[in-house]
Amino acid sequence: MRLAALLVVATLITACGSEPALIPTFDPSVSENELSDVIESMRRGDPAAALELLDAMPADTLPEGADHYRALALMDAGRNDEARDVWEREVARHPGNGRAHAFLAEILMDEGDLAGAEEHLAAAQRFVPEFAGQALLSGQLALLKDDDVAAERLFVDYLESDPYGSEAALAHESLKQIFARRGPEHADRATYHADIAEYLREVHRYRAGYRQRLLENPEDAEAAYGIATTYLNLYYRTADGDTRLLDEGDRALQRVLEIDPEYARAIANLGSLRAQGGKYAEARALFARAVELEPDLFRAQLQLGLIDARAGSFETARAHFESAIACADGDLERTEALAKAGDELAEAFPAEALEYLRAYLALAPLDPAGLAPLAARLEQQLGG
Repeated sequence: MRLAALLVVATLITACGSEPALIPTFDPSVSENELSDVIESMRRGDPAAALELLDAMPADTLPEGADHYRALALMDAGRNDEARDVWEREVARHPGNGRAHAFLAEILMDEGDLAGAEEHLAAAQRFVPEFAGQALLSGQLALLKDDDVAAERLFVDYLESDPYGSEAALAHESLKQIFARRGPEHADRATYHADIAEYLREVHRYRAGYRQRLLENPEDAEAAYGIATTYLNLYYRTADGDTRLLDEGDRALQRVLEIDPEYARAIANLGSLRAQGGKYAEARALFARAVELEPDLFRAQLQLGLIDARAGSFETARAHFESAIACADGDLERTEALAKAGDELAEAFPAEALEYLRAYLALAPLDPAGLAPLAARLEQQLGG
């Protein structure tokens, strides 16, 4: 998605000769009200609908900036040859449209016209210096010119501003290429960036699929939930404490509940977000509602057990632990979660942890989580 707000500034550039010419930055968003349906179609990931709407408008009624959105829609639709012609028309008409210069540079690089791309990137840097996409495009240009040092700096700068967006995978893939070229001693860093690039591509493929389903059926709660999980899974895999993805996930989960207020997994995930923020009373209410709707939700049962144990309500905690253990059913990820819960309880609540472990071993005598040694240690520590 290539839509974003543009900053309106005036920039002095040198004209033919030595006299400076004042060329104002052109902001195509001035036409957003007149093109609201077009822009909404693009935000929903439907460039074909956006182009149909533009084509249906009489030419003499098109507002300033219409070509900007037409070219964006053409690029999103994979029609770069047509988009290039529209971008060229747009920058001729509005030379201060910095983002138009940047997107034209992107196409020219794909076509191998590095000199033309460099010229338009320089214009983009003049008119919208804060546009993060410039760093990505400038990094690609530096990489094509074999300037790996400059390329690395530019890709790192881009990832600092947009670490999870649809273009972040390209930045990681490019960094993988740079480190791979530096030899075996940089293999670990190359592998790291390759893995993150592939994971990001996978996430965005899933998200695009779910969004397409929502386009076809806005009441598809399962698709809305799928979008929410892409944000949450990305956070747990890559975010390193960055809460922006959690905020996106929270909003996406709220959207699920607008469609289906009784969608238990969405309610449970909201409970996890509240618990992570230390809002345990709110989290407990959400987990309780989730298991009321769907009793076999493993993590909701486990979290209810942990919250109640911390509050000293071990009778109810034990019941939730027993339900969680029964739900685990040999699943490796759930077994690891049981082990982690046992360790957490043992550190702060050894007596309650021993009760939990006894319940676990009674229900799972083969001990798939490997908690028997911890239970034996607590038995000895507590004298029985």
